[in-house]
Amino acid sequence: MADNAKNKVEDIAEEEVVNEPKGKERGNVIVPISAEIVLTERKVGPNATDDEKAADRERRLAAPTTKHRKVFSEWPRDPNGPILRPEESKLGKMLGNKVQFWGATLMDFYYVRRIPDCPNLATISTGSKLARWMKDKGENYATDQLLRAEREPYPQEVTPYPIGGLLESLSGGFGNSQPFVKTTSLPVLQERLMYTFLPETLVVHDPHRTLIARRSMLTDNPRWDSEHDIVHTYRLQLSSSGKEKRARERNAIDIAEAAFLARTPVFFMHAARPPRSEPKEAHLYLAPSQLCGTGNHSVVYHAEWEVPRSLIVPDAICKKCVFEKGTEMLVAEDGENGETKDPKWLQKTGKVVETVYENPGFSIAAFDSNGNEVKDEHAELVTYDIEPPSRQVTRKYHGPVRVIDTGIEWQSAAYGVTCKHRAGEAGQPSSASKTPLTARVSVVAKMSIQGDDHLETEADNYQQFPTHFFQHYTGYNVISPLHDPVPVGALVPQFYGYYVPDHAVQPTFWHERKKGGKAGSAKAETEDEKMDTDATAEGVANKGEAGEELAMDVDSEEDEPEEGENKPSDDPSRLSFRYRSPILLVENCGESVGDSLDTMSADDRQECTSLYLRLHHEGWLHNSPYARNIVYQPGPVDASPLERAQNATKRPDLRKTSFRLIDFGRTERMENGRERSREEATVTQLFRVLHNEIEPGRKVAPVPPQHYY
Repeated sequence: MADNAKNKVEDIAEEEVVNEPKGKERGNVIVPISAEIVLTERKVGPNATDDEKAADRERRLAAPTTKHRKVFSEWPRDPNGPILRPEESKLGKMLGNKVQFWGATLMDFYYVRRIPDCPNLATISTGSKLARWMKDKGENYATDQLLRAEREPYPQEVTPYPIGGLLESLSGGFGNSQPFVKTTSLPVLQERLMYTFLPETLVVHDPHRTLIARRSMLTDNPRWDSEHDIVHTYRLQLSSSGKEKRARERNAIDIAEAAFLARTPVFFMHAARPPRSEPKEAHLYLAPSQLCGTGNHSVVYHAEWEVPRSLIVPDAICKKCVFEKGTEMLVAEDGENGETKDPKWLQKTGKVVETVYENPGFSIAAFDSNGNEVKDEHAELVTYDIEPPSRQVTRKYHGPVRVIDTGIEWQSAAYGVTCKHRAGEAGQPSSASKTPLTARVSVVAKMSIQGDDHLETEADNYQQFPTHFFQHYTGYNVISPLHDPVPVGALVPQFYGYYVPDHAVQPTFWHERKKGGKAGSAKAETEDEKMDTDATAEGVANKGEAGEELAMDVDSEEDEPEEGENKPSDDPSRLSFRYRSPILLVENCGESVGDSLDTMSADDRQECTSLYLRLHHEGWLHNSPYARNIVYQPGPVDASPLERAQNATKRPDLRKTSFRLIDFGRTERMENGRERSREEATVTQLFRVLHNEIEPGRKVAPVPPQHYY
């Protein structure tokens, strides 16, 4: 309800906008204001019919030039209050990105007068910052705003939708099903993986030699099974930054016991969560038909990543098992009707403390451009509930408790341990006897052309980026020099490892490896390789028993080709490679903004701009500020794929789109402010924000100095 009300509020505030900051108070009703010029003009006059006005209003709300994310409210000042001085600014609620201006909702940002009786000197701030300053100075004039600042929740990390329930098939082992089957759609891996859990070994399945990363192959679209699968052994290569992060993560892993309340004051205890095992191996499947994009130095493919199921499906504790076992133990000790219960458990030695929290709610009212109240057909003030009144009661027990240790263990996806209660649930096997060993997810594999080092630089940058670059958060930031709040999703795609070929393990055909046979000789060259005069020879050591440490105990044979089809070739020349690209695995974050810039809304253009600004704020220069380096997909990330697909069909101003910055091969640490200013000017001009053109022939006012507090 609150979200719907907020949308209505934004609609009203956008239509009934004023040119100067104004604000009024009426009990719990706080009037929204705006200092922005309406970018979408009305096309109907005052004498238009109601239907014509409604149609024009819908047109303006959906127009890409209309802003829906802005600072709507003003913080009232005591006419005799002190001056807001920059050097006296206080910190409010913040994220790990150290941007000072964070608000849980759009209504938690304010225009505030630096000098109470000077209406033309307003600055942008947040409720939590202003509340701290006001309390420090003893100014309690804005009672409703102070109360709202106290109730404002702290920022929280948003975790992507769990994909465990989307894993429909239960794979019985690596390499046992054909990839890129059109009738199935793999879930996209979006969770952040700790460096500790990145597989050390990557077995790459590449029947069509995609790893040579040549643009001459981009027009190929062969069937996966038209050639025998060639497998390569790659190893995880972490930079010094990545190794340091992995070491810190290992030291931070904590194993603790857990319990839940069964019947006060009885606790049923279960076993401690077992430590997560570090996966040793994963498999990657590549095909030329899965081309995602190309660059000056790279080729990018959609890929299928097969990983141990425990990597993406967490261990679980079945509370029903714990309760059943605990109840059984309790009855055995106390008797069926409590006849053998120890008298000490019958004494009332504890107490329950009840706390009641009353929330009066938060509403806003609309005023027209002349400052007049907007009223309904009953001549009553039109208001919208942002937070409806609520009452929350909590009870906490204080006193001795009786602990029953049930000994129930966690159910591990790694070993397919599933109880009768959870069998058949989403992401679980249909019975306790089935063992889901592995799962396949969709990722992006980026490869570099021969002789180029941009990919290694990009991988190193990913490992140097701070953690908050990869995290999604609630709320909004206002980040200089923008004036409007922008969402705070992850800044970059998730990093899933940088892998390089292990030259000590020779490429081989997968069907030979499954049988435990020897790899073929790898001395011949294909015609394509002979034509590649710029290629340099890559040393390959013949180890005889190829991939011995990775051999799988699988008896299944490859499918025989249908009648009329070419039989896959066992020509040993297909195992000869003078160049195999390293592989950077990252999250698939959607399509490039590219040529859609002209149709993007003002809000989306500001959000794209904010990605570069957040990068700058942390001291980095992108050095490739182009629209193609921002990708988008339907959001929000914590919604199911079905919800996100439905969201993509909504009116443009109601969609929730997730944007991400990509391509960090040229990215480097910032050395001086001039570099930042140049790239900032390029980006704001590219996305037509601030003083740059919103659309040809129309501009907004330049940024005034000291516009933030």
